[in-house]
Amino acid sequence: MLTNEEFFRTFRQAVSNERLDHYIQHGAGGGDENLVTHYAWNMALSESLYTPIQCLEVSLRNAIHTTLTAEYNTDRWFDNLSLLTTPSQIDIAKAKANIARLGKAETPGQVIATLTFGFWTGLFSRGYQNTFWPKISRHVFSGLPNRERVRPSIAAQLNEIRLLRSRIMHHEPIWYLSDLKEKHRKTLKFIHAINPAMLDFNTSIDRFPELYYNHMAAFQAGLQTKLPHIIIP
Repeated sequence: MLTNEEFFRTFRQAVSNERLDHYIQHGAGGGDENLVTHYAWNMALSESLYTPIQCLEVSLRNAIHTTLTAEYNTDRWFDNLSLLTTPSQIDIAKAKANIARLGKAETPGQVIATLTFGFWTGLFSRGYQNTFWPKISRHVFSGLPNRERVRPSIAAQLNEIRLLRSRIMHHEPIWYLSDLKEKHRKTLKFIHAINPAMLDFNTSIDRFPELYYNHMAAFQAGLQTKLPHIIIP
């Protein structure tokens, strides 16, 4: 078993001092034990938030695809470049190139699954106000009250969730963000508006509420039982 000194030294090598410095900058001072605890806490929060974000992303893209397929009478609506803004056209081209590189068939389902979350949230931009938005508003977000079915507001909220997803996927610190609870709430709101069954599914496996409301102290106590190098004062 590694000594405490060996553990913290090799842990820093694995994570990098530069990465850990980000934690210190956001208030995770107090020595190596506290840094490791915050690093683990951040991983746990990120893991728990990925579940509802994934449920939102999958249900959103499929609901939009179903809606636009019906509206344009083709499941390859994305091939009609006249419907798309330049950024969206670029995203479509990248997705098709990735599919070809992997040697997969360019089926509509494969294209939809390959497109990034940024592509789907981009469909709520101002450039789609008079094209996609009326269709998406009516069918995709039928579960939202009319007063909340406002494109700029939905676009801003989805972009917040997209940025959080990006931070999680790039292993960046999120533990210090004061609005994680609110971002989680917004994610659940959109899942419910799109597909209530997906919300029920998410609820059955969503660990964020329990983890977040029990706070880091409870998490640290559990961590210590598995990692004796973490000593609670």
